[in-house]
Amino acid sequence: MSRLCPHCGTGFEPVNRKQRCCRRKRCVSAYLAAKRARKAKRQAAYWAANRDKIAKQRTVYYAANRETMLKRNEVYRAANRESILKQEAACRTAKRSSQTIIKPQHQGRCAAGCKDDESA
Repeated sequence: MSRLCPHCGTGFEPVNRKQRCCRRKRCVSAYLAAKRARKAKRQAAYWAANRDKIAKQRTVYYAANRETMLKRNEVYRAANRESILKQEAACRTAKRSSQTIIKPQHQGRCAAGCKDDESA
């Protein structure tokens, strides 16, 4: 045992020189919680500095892999059709119960599947 975990005090042999705590679930979560603010600040700075570059790379990636992602999504939706329909029905019910008045511009274009009332 060459190191002690700062969270639980258990001795452990580090796998690499940067390992600071043992691999117990609670110790790792405590370590991550302690570093969360610093990590968020660093990530926000990175995104601010590289926003255009990231957007360009993302666009290129999605353009190159569009067919693969659509196939993967199709396979997932086919395999989980029942649970997806159940979740969408629950969402529609929640939306209906939270809305008191449906605005005219909302009718017929609702993602929840409202019917178009223009013909009536």
